[in-house]
Amino acid sequence: FASYRTVVMNFPDTTGLTVDTTALDTMKPYYCGNPPTICNIESLTREYPYSITNIRTETVRILFPNDTLILNRDSFMHTRVLYDVISRKDTTLPYTKRRLKFTYATEANSVQLDIFSQDDFGLPIISEWGWKYCGWLASPNISTGDSIYPMTPTAWKSKTYYRDWLPGTDSGIVSTGTFSNIGGPDDDGNPFALNSYLPPFPGEDFLNTTELQNKLGISSLTVLPTPTNNLGTVFISCEPANRLTTKTNFPLVAFSGSLPTDNSYSANSVGFSMVNATSTLMGNEVHVFPSVIVKVARY
Repeated sequence: FASYRTVVMNFPDTTGLTVDTTALDTMKPYYCGNPPTICNIESLTREYPYSITNIRTETVRILFPNDTLILNRDSFMHTRVLYDVISRKDTTLPYTKRRLKFTYATEANSVQLDIFSQDDFGLPIISEWGWKYCGWLASPNISTGDSIYPMTPTAWKSKTYYRDWLPGTDSGIVSTGTFSNIGGPDDDGNPFALNSYLPPFPGEDFLNTTELQNKLGISSLTVLPTPTNNLGTVFISCEPANRLTTKTNFPLVAFSGSLPTDNSYSANSVGFSMVNATSTLMGNEVHVFPSVIVKVARY
C-alpha cells in the first residue's frame, strides 16, 4: 500500500588520485587608510592547503533510509579516496598560495534503487477508537483450508448486474497484515517476506515459501495474470481491535482494488488505485459504509 518507482543511480568508485602542485598564485595586497595599511591582511595570511600526503583508498558500506531500498540487500560497497592535507600560510610579502589540481581515477559503478513513498491522503488513524486496518488478498488461485478461510461477505451487495466490485472473493483470502497508520509498517510484521529490510509502509510480498507452507499450508501464492481468468482483489477492511479471528475479514471494507487482468504491462512498475468505499458524498460510486444522518427540529 504505497507508491513505488525504481531508479538507477550512478555511483562511481574512486580508485586513485594524483595532485599537481606546480601552480602558484601571488595574492595582491590592497591598501587603505592614512597612513596606508594592508586592509585585506586577514585573507592574505589565512591558512591554505599546501600539499597532499598519505593518499589511500577505502571501501565503505553505503546505507540508505528504509524508504529507499536495494531489494534483497540492505547496502552496497563503494570505494573512495582519502588523503591528509598539509596547510601553510604566508606572513610576509610576497603573499603566495598554491593552487592544487586534483585528478581522480574512477571506475563505473551503478546501483538500482527501489523507492517507496506514501501520500497518506488524510487516512485517519482509527486505533484510538478501538479499530485497525487490515489488508487482504483474494484470488481464485487461493484455495480454502484449515488456515485459509473464504471472505466474510459485506452487508452491501458487492456483485451487481453492471460490475463485480470484489472479484475473486468466492475463493480463499490471505491477510497482508494489520496496520494503524498508513504512513507506517504493519503492526504484526511481515511473516512472509524474504528479509527484514522492508519499506516502512503496510503490505506483504508473499515470497517466503517456507513460511507460506508452515503457516498457510501452501507452497506458493500466484496472483499475477495468467491466460485463464484469475481476476482477484486486494482490499482493506476495518477490524475491531478485539477481533475473534485473523483468518477472515470483518465485513466492513474501506478500500478495494482489482488485480490486473493481463500481463502486457511494459513499465518497470505499475500502480493501481483503490476505490474509496468510505465516502458518503453525492456521486460516490459505492455506498458501503454506514452513514449517520442527524436532523434538528427547532420549536
